[in-house]
Amino acid sequence: MSQLELARQHFQGVKEREFRLPIHFKVTSVSFSCDGRKLAVCSSDGILRLWDNLNGAEGRQLLSVVEDPKSPVSRHFKAVFHPLVPNIVALIEKTLIVFDIDSKVKIFEAKPSAAQLLNVAWCQDGTRLAVGTRAEEIFSYEMTLDTFKHQWTVQCPFEANQFIFSADGCLIVAGSPGSVHFISPTGSILADSIRCSTASAYSISARSDVLAVGASDATVTLFHKREAHQLIANNCMARLDGAVKHVSFSYDGMFVAAGGDDKFIDIGLSVNGDLVHRVPLTGPLSCLSWHPNSLLLCFAADQYDKNGRSEFVFKVFGFAP
Repeated sequence: MSQLELARQHFQGVKEREFRLPIHFKVTSVSFSCDGRKLAVCSSDGILRLWDNLNGAEGRQLLSVVEDPKSPVSRHFKAVFHPLVPNIVALIEKTLIVFDIDSKVKIFEAKPSAAQLLNVAWCQDGTRLAVGTRAEEIFSYEMTLDTFKHQWTVQCPFEANQFIFSADGCLIVAGSPGSVHFISPTGSILADSIRCSTASAYSISARSDVLAVGASDATVTLFHKREAHQLIANNCMARLDGAVKHVSFSYDGMFVAAGGDDKFIDIGLSVNGDLVHRVPLTGPLSCLSWHPNSLLLCFAADQYDKNGRSEFVFKVFGFAP
């Protein structure tokens, strides 16, 4: 059997599990720890919850970022685990918080901007953090012995929608008009940007030598690395109808999952974009994350009961039957 046939056979036979929040608030982000043993879930009540296993147990409340119960929580409230240390997580809402989930201690907290915080990312060795704002600012923080210090700030001359770190420490930024930009480890915007679409680039993910960029024109462009910042657009996944707001590679780099406004998640082969499987959704996708060492895919989307009332859940797809 071909690689594609084997992949399709695998995903056709797996199951998904549903996890409900104890309150009526929407899930805004999900993130697995680097060892895969913990799942951090943020919701629109401003609370970070932790699931220690995925066998149906309820998550435990770890931290609230809400000071005023009447103040609305941003849909960009997000937590991202450290890439190497399984008990450290970075959160953004109105401030940036680096939190130890074992000791329940804030290691670091900063308010980099008056603008809404939109994105947060760790570099691959965990020594730096980047935070992006609605004002197109990107702030870099460097880890010291026991805290973080501000390293640099870049005011982007382009719309900076989402970013990730490359292996060499550069920031790769998805923006507009349909371009991917590079920012050096010292905060310089490099000249060698690449064009991926005529529409705004909304989402970005990378694994090994492949970069996936989702755009508002419903496409996912797969780039393969040739040299440092020279990427070749080899394939395009064009099976979605709405804006692609989330893309993510599986731990082994074999699959890329993409979704946004459509009622399904598209899983394709990263080598050529061929369709492997579609995970049905009940509404627009709000977040997406692969497990770090298995083919489990965690996600949340708008969901309603038979009476049209919102249900507050997230799901994990990929369990053996």
